[in-house]
Amino acid sequence: MEGLLAVAPIDVGVKPKRDSERQANQAALDRLAEGISATVDADQRGADYDGTARWSVALHGDYNNPNTNKSLPGDIAPGWAPLEIGNTDASSVLLHLARFGSVARWPYGQDILTVLHTHPRGLIQGWRLGDPAPDSVMDDLAEFSNWVATGRMLGPKMMRELMRGGK
Repeated sequence: MEGLLAVAPIDVGVKPKRDSERQANQAALDRLAEGISATVDADQRGADYDGTARWSVALHGDYNNPNTNKSLPGDIAPGWAPLEIGNTDASSVLLHLARFGSVARWPYGQDILTVLHTHPRGLIQGWRLGDPAPDSVMDDLAEFSNWVATGRMLGPKMMRELMRGGK
C-alpha cells in the first residue's frame, strides 16, 4: 500500500507441478513470451531458490500510489529475480526482496508467474544498511529482514543459541 512494490504478472498458461517434476516445470517455462525466460534449478538440493527468471524487456506491471491509494502502471526495467515455484515461506520472499530487489513467484494452483520488484529497486537493501525507513511498519520489516538474513547466515542451531542468550 506504500507504493514500495511493483507487481508484474506473466502468463505461463499452466499451473506448476511438484518440485520433483522439474523437467515439466521447465518445459512450461520454456514457452514464456519473447524476452522473458526462466530456468529451473535441476538439482535444487539446498538451494536458496528454485531457479532464476530473467527479462530483457520492460515488464508491464502496477504499483500503488500511496498518496491516492490508486494502482498506477509501473514498468520493471530489464533484470533478473530468484524464482520460487509452489509453496514458499514469506520470509524467503522477503529475503529475496532484501537481497536482490525482486522475486518471481509461480505458486501452486496459479498459471501466472508474478514478479515482485522493490520500487525503487534498492529500497529494502538501503533500510538494511541504515537508511531511514518511512514509518514504524517499515522499521519492523527492516528488522525482520535483518533477522531472517542473520538466521540464513548463521543457521538454525546458532540462532536458537542466540535466542536463549548464549554466546
